[in-house]
Amino acid sequence: MLETAADRAAYLADFGVSVTGAANFNAIFNHEYVDFGEVVGKKPLLTAAYVSPVSTLANGAVITVNSTPYQVIRIEDDSTGWCSIFIEKTL
Repeated sequence: MLETAADRAAYLADFGVSVTGAANFNAIFNHEYVDFGEVVGKKPLLTAAYVSPVSTLANGAVITVNSTPYQVIRIEDDSTGWCSIFIEKTL
């Protein structure tokens, strides 16, 4: 059985954190091991439903998670309704 948009919204309401700034949405906040380009190691990562406003979020946008500002590095749509948003702390 496939997840519905309502399933994803309920999951994010239960387990997500509020993301504000260039876009306002809920996401799962994690520190994942990543290896892309020159970045290797644990990096903050958001997992969110790939719908507006997330789908219109641009690389370089500044968002705030848990009172900490981050810059969006890259967004990867996984074609299942979810996406990974790679972020880094802004200076």
